[in-house]
Amino acid sequence: MLDLLNQLLADYVYEDIAEVDFQFLTTLSKIIRKQRIFLQPQKYHTRMGLQKSYQLSYDFLTKISPSYGEYLENCKNSGNLLVHRLKKRRPEHLSAMTVSEAGKQIDIYPTGTVEDTYTFSHEIMHSWNCDEKELTPTWSLVTECLSILVESLQEDDFAKQGICPPEYRKNKIDTYYALRQKAIRLDFEIQLLETFQAYGYLDIDSLARILKKMDDEERTIAFEHLDWIERKETLEIWDLQRYVISGLLASHMHQRILKRPAFIQEFFTLNNHLNEMDFVDVLAYLDLEVLDEDTCELSQESYKLLEKSYQAELYSL
Repeated sequence: MLDLLNQLLADYVYEDIAEVDFQFLTTLSKIIRKQRIFLQPQKYHTRMGLQKSYQLSYDFLTKISPSYGEYLENCKNSGNLLVHRLKKRRPEHLSAMTVSEAGKQIDIYPTGTVEDTYTFSHEIMHSWNCDEKELTPTWSLVTECLSILVESLQEDDFAKQGICPPEYRKNKIDTYYALRQKAIRLDFEIQLLETFQAYGYLDIDSLARILKKMDDEERTIAFEHLDWIERKETLEIWDLQRYVISGLLASHMHQRILKRPAFIQEFFTLNNHLNEMDFVDVLAYLDLEVLDEDTCELSQESYKLLEKSYQAELYSL
């Protein structure tokens, strides 16, 4: 295991000539990890048919922008949205939008619950703001933000209706539970990478020191993640950072919209122009002060704003 870890860490670190600065990601991870509101995975007790889930998504997307509803219909009718057979148990695969030489494809693995309507909206946003001919780093880092945000907006819309779908609030709880898990895993990988950068290797003693500093929850997740790394033979830092970044930015954007509904224009603008923007430009567009464009380091006031928004989202669950 140590040999594999050292090889993976070396492959990551030596891709860059200069030493990698993880301060931005560490700070974002800490904002999520320090919150002590207890969340756990949700269980659904009410079934919902796929056609009903699809219609709820279509109605909501059409309400915020007729173009979104039309795009969902076009994806379905063209075969670019494929709904797989409903399983009795939790699907083995996760729904996703993928890009190949054939173009963009959405695969939906339904659960038969209200969760499916959020999934339709989530994945259609990935497809909408993706330029399959040029997958930019900014798109990779921010597309999850817009998909997480559209789910929050859909939940808000349900809450305004006289009759809400049963269990419609559980989806967001699952999302924020997953964000905490990913933040802990991200911080663990960063500690491994920083140790390797400092000493040129990772041994059993340095790994033990990292684990010893963790609390019980973090240590349990770290051991599970070590097992994952051994099975997959890869680090997960790229996917983990995009979720941590996007979770905080989605919280920030949602709170801005709740306080001033006109801010939904930021959602539309990013959806339409994400591939034309640098990541630091996205941060600045959302009124976050970037102190160092190379490391994406933000001002303390901006970090506090992100934390306040994230806390507000947690308190609303």
